[in-house]
Amino acid sequence: IDKEALKGQVDIEDLLFSLFDGVYDRSDGEKGWRSVRCPFHGDTRPSAVVLRDSLIGVYFHCYVCDVSGDIFGVVEEHLDLNFKESLDWVAEWS
Repeated sequence: IDKEALKGQVDIEDLLFSLFDGVYDRSDGEKGWRSVRCPFHGDTRPSAVVLRDSLIGVYFHCYVCDVSGDIFGVVEEHLDLNFKESLDWVAEWS
């Protein structure tokens, strides 16, 4: 499985919404990032961002619990998988 090709096919916002059963808040943010509720702790207000950057791609970061990562890192953290397992999980999900 080609990691970069898969990252280009999967929208992290759709994946988060699906993975966390709607906990993910699709609130509008400034160009290039979206402010979101973190699915890793009991967030009631947006404390995390989904960044879209031409150099790093799409990236998730929570300023409260400090969980960060790309699509695969988020899946690894939430499902307690290693990288290979998260790659397979994302490929199957897409």
